[in-house]
Amino acid sequence: MNQIAARLAGWGKYVPTGTLDNAELVERHGAIDPETGERVFNFYGPNCEIVKRRTMTPESVLKTTGIETRRVVADDEYADDMAIEVAGEAIRRANLPDDMPWRGIFVHAVHRRAAYPAIAQRIQHAHGITLTDGYAEDCSSACSGYVQQLQKVHDLMQVRPGAYLTIGSDVMTRITPKDDINFDLWGDAAGASVWVPGEPGQPGTMVATDSAHLTRGVAGDVDPIEMIKEHHAPGHGSDIGHMLMPYGPNVVKFVRRHVGTSIKNLLARAGWTGGPRLTLILHQANYNILKFFPEMVAKIYDGEIASYNGISDIGNASSGSTAYGLATCLDGPDEVTANRLHIQPDERCLVIGFGSGMGIHGVAIQF
Repeated sequence: MNQIAARLAGWGKYVPTGTLDNAELVERHGAIDPETGERVFNFYGPNCEIVKRRTMTPESVLKTTGIETRRVVADDEYADDMAIEVAGEAIRRANLPDDMPWRGIFVHAVHRRAAYPAIAQRIQHAHGITLTDGYAEDCSSACSGYVQQLQKVHDLMQVRPGAYLTIGSDVMTRITPKDDINFDLWGDAAGASVWVPGEPGQPGTMVATDSAHLTRGVAGDVDPIEMIKEHHAPGHGSDIGHMLMPYGPNVVKFVRRHVGTSIKNLLARAGWTGGPRLTLILHQANYNILKFFPEMVAKIYDGEIASYNGISDIGNASSGSTAYGLATCLDGPDEVTANRLHIQPDERCLVIGFGSGMGIHGVAIQF
């Protein structure tokens, strides 16, 4: 049987119009220290107790995260709304023939308007999609969720060719308490992509995937739960409850090790040792993590290395960061982010998601 490749046919992106810059963040949010009267941000322990407090300045936030401003949803705006918006743009751009069967709608979202029905089903209803021998579902794998859906499409295309819609839509500013020490990281964004059957080597096709669910065996001597248990912030809203948060220093060490392995695996499986420009679209965790990998890849890939940066103007939007990033690099420079990349024909791209969803997922795409 001839191999069928998943080919990118359409994409869409969205960020809310609301913004929150660093000066406004430290002036308006946080909590008042009862002892000093200063505005502080709280570090929560395993039982949601306040372990320590820290003051922040606009300069310290920028130095720690690389973020200058972040995108914030309106009070009546949810991940569902953003997902429906980007889905429509991707579908219109794909302009599928009438006889192309829809096989799947896969959505990643940490927070949603309601527990059910699934956002994927809301999208199906909003855009009048009829699924043939397929299904619509949501997943919640934190920051790696969108790329996990791309891997699913890559595999399903072999056995059930047709059209697939993948979406990362995350509202992180709403689920994080505004006095939490990690509140400065988050932003809100969404992106979508439509995939159809293609021939291997055809422009816009996935050529390799890699994944690692970080159980103790995969992660070596690191227990992923140990990585996050030190920070257990109280959830913001009764529909969420408590939310585990990663402990920064642990995450940086962990990500450098295992994301680096995933990048090497993708390059080896794609057979890419050098050549056309290679664009890295990594989960926008924080700037200190992002700046590490282009230097690493330059040692093993003989060619120009480019790296998408959207965190400085959007914030960390969980899986929405890679979904938005891919669409942005295909559209070219915009007024939202500092990104000046525009993926051209014959170029290559790695899209990699990672985070406290306990997974690292990556795909290699040939344009």
